Amino acid sequence: MTCARFPDACPNLRTVAPDLPHHEGGLRCGCDDLGPGARIPLDEMTSDQLDALYERVDTYRAAWHSARGRAAHQRCINADLRTELVAKTARTEQAEAAIERARGLASQWAVLRAYGGAATELRAALASLAAGVQRAARAEQDDFALTGEQPGPAATEATKETP
Repeated sequence: MTCARFPDACPNLRTVAPDLPHHEGGLRCGCDDLGPGARIPLDEMTSDQLDALYERVDTYRAAWHSARGRAAHQRCINADLRTELVAKTARTEQAEAAIERARGLASQWAVLRAYGGAATELRAALASLAAGVQRAARAEQDDFALTGEQPGPAATEATKETP
């Protein structure tokens, strides 16, 4: 088997002695002679083989630099994503705290409902608070929709209409 660069650019050309009547001799590809890990002795290495070796070193060096650059870029992206996650987690926790406050007020409202006039004021305050929480949760869901992330259970629960 010969390499793809034979005969013009094969780095491992070998001379072949004539073997009459089968062939008259000439050159053959010596790439198959080099098994994995085999080396050409330094005194047998031609300048073309040395040039090919330097080309391989340059190719590997360029690939290494490219991979290193991609890794650095990915680290920057990961840092940005972590920062974004921290901010969204804080907003989600604020929304969940607002929902808990609304639930606490709703339980108080259930007790006060029986007492008449105070319930009307509390009902108006709760409606205003619930509307604000729902707006914040919808904005959170819109942010999640833009980034492709799923909203947390608190944002989903807050957008449900309250009776």
